[in-house]
Amino acid sequence: MIAVNAYDMDHVEDDVSGEMTFDDNLRLVTLLEKTKKISKETYEKAVRNALQYLDDLDLNRFISKLKDNDAVLQHKDVLLDRVRNNENAYGALDIMDGLKMLKDEKLFSEGAAIIVSRKKEFKKFPVWEENYKNFIRENNIKE
Repeated sequence: MIAVNAYDMDHVEDDVSGEMTFDDNLRLVTLLEKTKKISKETYEKAVRNALQYLDDLDLNRFISKLKDNDAVLQHKDVLLDRVRNNENAYGALDIMDGLKMLKDEKLFSEGAAIIVSRKKEFKKFPVWEENYKNFIRENNIKE
């Protein structure tokens, strides 16, 4: 056992720059990168599982931290399914932020069509409706 002074914060910077981090997405990405070195097949399965089960708010951060759009784009079906079947329409907009990062116009257009098909759900709350309108306007989407 190693005793550490709780008030001595010199070691924290080392931990954050190394593998110890408080960012769950970065920790997951680090594990995935190590997995990729061991087995490409296992890595691809792990990426698919992450895309399926990550929280809506974490998905776009995960995609940006992973920096492997090709691996993510292999699972377009999962991403579109998340937009289509997300528990609430508002969360689907967060997922769309992740899709936009991938720079795949066809995928983004398919996701946007799903968002438009869920238009009525955004009317539940004024904030949701406002975000929907902003999304449509910012991305030049035709309803």
